[in-house]
Amino acid sequence: MPNDEYTGEDETMPSKEEWTFTRDGFDFTGFKFENEGELLNGSQEYVDTLLEDEDRKITLYAQWKPWIYTITYNPNGGYGDMPDDIFDYFDEEMESDPNKFVRDGYSFEGFAYEDENGNVTIYKNINDFRSEFMKLGKNSVIELVAQWKKLPDTNTYVAPVTGVE
Repeated sequence: MPNDEYTGEDETMPSKEEWTFTRDGFDFTGFKFENEGELLNGSQEYVDTLLEDEDRKITLYAQWKPWIYTITYNPNGGYGDMPDDIFDYFDEEMESDPNKFVRDGYSFEGFAYEDENGNVTIYKNINDFRSEFMKLGKNSVIELVAQWKKLPDTNTYVAPVTGVE
């Protein structure tokens, strides 16, 4: 079906399994009448109620269940605590705590993600990772690995000066 509306000439409403609506990041769960109440499931009892008046025009509202995405963080030699992030709505801004890992003698460069083809991308901002979710599908668990850059050694050794000849 090209859009989220249903127009029927008869008194039979299809079940939710018969609808072909899609929306990136969501599963179609059914319709609601006037966008409230229980989901309509295509059973005759709902159709009879909705079509009580002859020639009645009704609007059914598509209902969507968002996919769930979980991101786990690997400190990769660092230490600290970063709980998993769970995102349950693809259309909203993803908010994540900034990096909380530290590694002595290193600076944090971002989190790396390795895709199924072995390609590694480093993300400094979690919102930049958004596009990967759609490639992975619903209810994905993704591990991001901290990337570190060794800092220059700041210890300077000065040799003692001995007699000069």
